Amino acid sequence: MRPVTAASFLSIPAFLLACTGLLGEPEDSGDTGGGSSQVDDPEPWEQSDDCDAWLDCLEEVDEDAWDDAQSQYGEDGSCWGTDDDVATDCDDYCEAQLEALADENPDVEACGGEAVDTGTDTGGDTGTDTGSDTGTDTGSGGSCVLDEGVWAFTMFWTEDTCGAADAWTEQFVEVTCDRGDMSMALDLEGFGLSLTCGADGRNFECVESSAPVLLTVAGTANSSGTSASGAIVLELLDSCYSEGEFDAVLD
Repeated sequence: MRPVTAASFLSIPAFLLACTGLLGEPEDSGDTGGGSSQVDDPEPWEQSDDCDAWLDCLEEVDEDAWDDAQSQYGEDGSCWGTDDDVATDCDDYCEAQLEALADENPDVEACGGEAVDTGTDTGGDTGTDTGSDTGTDTGSGGSCVLDEGVWAFTMFWTEDTCGAADAWTEQFVEVTCDRGDMSMALDLEGFGLSLTCGADGRNFECVESSAPVLLTVAGTANSSGTSASGAIVLELLDSCYSEGEFDAVLD
């Protein structure tokens, strides 16, 4: 992947550097007021049973991710007391995440499994790296909070003077992990970009800074490292600025 230079950048359109990040998680609706209409399941002012069960499971297998999820999916989270669609989306998301965690942690009682007492119980695989095929270097250490592979990114631009919204709404991105160091490779119409990533728990930030381009992808991965969402920012020196949000899922 060739480095970004001013000459190579000028050979392509100004929007070329739209970045898209990771997902699948429903958008945070903010606090847009509590509607009076009810949904069938869950009611918008109550935490759903699926989200309650998912958080109980998540607390056992990934306490950092559990702590991060409280503000949105917890009993007093932003999912509840907003509107019917947001509550329903949150409930659907929790149901899917609970099912995934239950499959990954069949011996964890809080995830719906049965605790296996084999007498010696030597340390157990509770959460981190519980199977041999959860990606080459999934969020078990270093900055690799995403599974290796090709990711499908969907971008939602909210401010755009670079023309990114006209050109980039979907993009496939290769995520790699080398000895605990994660990177993202984008190939936008033959213009190769490699973003170096760092992480704090499930939160990650990937940056490419080569004049005249500054591209930042910052997001939060789910507990299994197979989806993410967050924000993207593109700056081309002083000529233009674009920012937005993304959802991403392992393809």
